Amino acid sequence: MILAALLVAQAALPASSEAEAATRAAAQLKGARASFEYGDYGLTAMALQPMLERAELGEPDRLEALKLLGLSQLYLKRDAEATQAFLQLLLLDPDYQLDPFYVPPPAVVFFEGVRQQNEALLGPLRAKRRADRASQALALEQTKRDVEARAQQRGVDVIERRFTQHRPYAVLLPFGLSQLDNGDLGMATFFGATQALAGLTSLTCYFAIEALRDPATSSTPRQFSANLKPIADGLDVAKWISAGAFYALWIASGVHAWNHYAPETLEAERTIRGDAPATPGAPQPAATSATIQASAPKSP
Repeated sequence: MILAALLVAQAALPASSEAEAATRAAAQLKGARASFEYGDYGLTAMALQPMLERAELGEPDRLEALKLLGLSQLYLKRDAEATQAFLQLLLLDPDYQLDPFYVPPPAVVFFEGVRQQNEALLGPLRAKRRADRASQALALEQTKRDVEARAQQRGVDVIERRFTQHRPYAVLLPFGLSQLDNGDLGMATFFGATQALAGLTSLTCYFAIEALRDPATSSTPRQFSANLKPIADGLDVAKWISAGAFYALWIASGVHAWNHYAPETLEAERTIRGDAPATPGAPQPAATSATIQASAPKSP
């Protein structure tokens, strides 16, 4: 009995240590991300380099760590180290894209340059990954067909559900795009129309003010003639009010989208009835059901 207990405890140690390592790595990555967001790129690089040398990160976290390391090295003017980090990232996922909503254009250009310089190495990897994804999709489709066939033979009802995944940063998008990503067409139309109207009004007032300036004046910016200055002042007030309304609507749109955010939403559901023909004298199975779920990511 004691020997059996020791064997069970020993078998549980690797799983426990792996779970602790994964938890520790997630906490370290969170700390490195916080350092990056505060602009301490040196500390970010120091934290990430030893973390990446250990095999404690899953692929999504490893991609995130390599991205943060590459950007940190780039911002520290260490182009060679940034190139190495970005290349390691692309070797894991040759189709990886930096989000231009968060990453400055020069960094995106640098990253794409690393991709182009190593295309001969990345091309075969990309083709293999795409072939693997296609094979997985075919395998999933075949599994679904097999489940449906067995369900119809055994009288099992199969419920197929399709979900759309949403990304949390989409709540920051303007012009109702955050509501559109959440599937709320009505509020997307409202915020899109009102933000577009407010922004267009502010721009129109700005160009109207510039058109009213007196070209005869030599000061910079040019001043207004006495009879046009009241009109320009009124347009200036309207410009700032509409600009304020634009940003207020943007904030309201983000708050609304966050309050209604869900990681995934049900896109479609169908039930496949398993009406197996009854065999005379054979026992009838109890009513049962099986569920197939598939999720598709949605990019904003």
